[in-house]
Amino acid sequence: EIMLADGVLAIGLTLSVVVIVLLIDLRNFIDTLLVLTPLLTALVWVTGFMYVFSIKLNLYNMVAFPTIIGMGIDNGVHIFHRYRETGKGSMRLVLRTTGMALVATSLTTMVGFSGLVPAHHPALSSIGILSLIGLGCCFVTAVTLLPALLQMRENRRGDSSQ
Repeated sequence: EIMLADGVLAIGLTLSVVVIVLLIDLRNFIDTLLVLTPLLTALVWVTGFMYVFSIKLNLYNMVAFPTIIGMGIDNGVHIFHRYRETGKGSMRLVLRTTGMALVATSLTTMVGFSGLVPAHHPALSSIGILSLIGLGCCFVTAVTLLPALLQMRENRRGDSSQ
């Protein structure tokens, strides 16, 4: 119980620091929310997968969450900054260039954690499984949800200027 409470506190503090850094970087609350949306969605998905597959949060697999949070926010920040650089109408270019870079970084990290999955020690295996689920969810939400939100915002802004 203590471990779970401390874990929730640690994850909350980590997310708070991420939000502060994003606000400093992006200097806009709405942009910060946009970049956070894929990460928060991925974390909801991870907890859903944990429930469906009866994966219990424990002292060992809890160490996967900082990596999940770090990769998840990293993916969103890269897509957002690239989109901001290339401008309106560039989402295909962003996904072709930055999206492919995210494929490479996500897959290499996932390959590293996949080595833990067949481990005989249940804690190591649990870290690997949870990391794979989390990193996969972060990648999928970063290359689908964030571009969709950015495109919706672009379309709405385009409609209001006509």
